[in-house]
Amino acid sequence: MDVLPELGLLLGEQPDVPALGTLEEKNRFELVFSRFLQAAPSDERPMLLFLDDLQWIDNASLELLSAWLPAPGTGNVLLLGAYRSNEVDADHPLNAMLASLTERGVPQTSLELGPLASTAVHSLIQDTVGSGSAKLDSLLSLVMDKTGANPFFVRSFLSEMHEDGLLTFDPDGGAWTWDSRSIAAKDYTDNVIDHVVGRIGRMSEAVQEALSIGAALGARFGIEAAAKALGRPDDEVAHDLWPAAESGFLDPLSDALGVSDLLDASMTSRAAASFRFVHDRVQEAAYSRLPADRRAELHLSLGRLLLAETPEHRLEDELFSIVGHFERAGELVSDPEEQMVLAGLLMRAARRAQLMSLASSVRP
Repeated sequence: MDVLPELGLLLGEQPDVPALGTLEEKNRFELVFSRFLQAAPSDERPMLLFLDDLQWIDNASLELLSAWLPAPGTGNVLLLGAYRSNEVDADHPLNAMLASLTERGVPQTSLELGPLASTAVHSLIQDTVGSGSAKLDSLLSLVMDKTGANPFFVRSFLSEMHEDGLLTFDPDGGAWTWDSRSIAAKDYTDNVIDHVVGRIGRMSEAVQEALSIGAALGARFGIEAAAKALGRPDDEVAHDLWPAAESGFLDPLSDALGVSDLLDASMTSRAAASFRFVHDRVQEAAYSRLPADRRAELHLSLGRLLLAETPEHRLEDELFSIVGHFERAGELVSDPEEQMVLAGLLMRAARRAQLMSLASSVRP
């Protein structure tokens, strides 16, 4: 319940658990977590658990997975983990965990996801522009050459060609048309970040600013937090973020609030809406548009905002994020009273990190 407060909506209030030592508390958590996951799946209702970006996973989470996967009752669970192999070397803790699971007989399958096959790119383009044109093979060749068949880049490249007027719909002919020679001659970058930065740079200044503030807040951010950081009303910020979501840079996180009805939502629903960047490289591209001399000041403002808006009972959950903003502010934290507050936060964060490290280094 402490880790997943939303369970309270299903289970109701639960009695407090007795306090234990660090090791005992870790063992208890692993036991309860394993039992919780074992209670959900069955032969008739197997469970799929997907974890992305495992190249960034922390040791405590690795230990938790390592303790749970071999446990009895996990036979109806499929765990999918995605990571960038170029960021996981032989000494990475993830490889050590996978080797340990192999030794304990946990079945594993590895799939190397490379560039899309030309047939897949052909199908994607065919679905996009229709199959009636005899020139489809020429467009396929250009897309393959310019994108290396990277799926994220393929989609972005087609969008950029449309924005440049090189891929257009002819209403009279009822078909999409393109100029292969002009596309081949255009200097499209081979770097995904530069490409995304270029597309973001074509949006209005207000959209770019809202995206950059969102990127500074994190991979996920809410309209309300972005509006407070910008010092503008929620509805204006929602209006600015809508084109970015429509262009595929952001995904709404609320099932009840899609992109199309974002602007028509009530003020309460709109303020509670949140987004995630579709890819960490999109977030990186949006953040890179912030002037370097403004970043420290912005992170100081965000740190103060989060600290002021976070109630004490949720401070532990936001602790690393708040401290991270203040650390990026650097020497701008000059007020002695604020320095004392920050010192206390740093101490709490250090103790929590130490406990997490201890918990992850000792097996039950």
